[in-house]
Amino acid sequence: MTGRRYLLVLGSLLIVAAGLGFGFSVLLRHGESVALPLPLVQFIARPDDFSGHVLSLQGYLVADGTRGELFQSEADASHGLVGNGVTIDFAAARVPADLVAQLNHRFVTVIGRADSGTPVAGAAGLITPGSVPLLRDIEAIQPIMPLESSGRPQSSADE
Repeated sequence: MTGRRYLLVLGSLLIVAAGLGFGFSVLLRHGESVALPLPLVQFIARPDDFSGHVLSLQGYLVADGTRGELFQSEADASHGLVGNGVTIDFAAARVPADLVAQLNHRFVTVIGRADSGTPVAGAAGLITPGSVPLLRDIEAIQPIMPLESSGRPQSSADE
């Protein structure tokens, strides 16, 4: 009988300890999010693996109001290859709309929450079946190269 009580008490203490540990981890994560730097292609390939996580992604931004796409390359964007991109929802973004407009058609780093459960309109306005990589609740966006720099060497005509 004492062995049974011992196991019951030990089991109860383990359950309480696990609950407290989980509660503290939720409190710590709730205060400030830590972004996971991730290659864009990895998020495109497996969006369900990262759903709900805060990600830091880099790519070529094409923005139009509250929606945008983050492409792997400028060529993918110019050819409209939405399969090689991630949809960006700027509706609840913590960044100013004028900054998004200023960074349109530039290579950027975007930090936001991954969401693969929301249906997204794809090419020709069709709803894509399955998981679609979507980044929402944008926390930050910044250019990879400074805004003053175009990335091209200056010619003598520019001076």
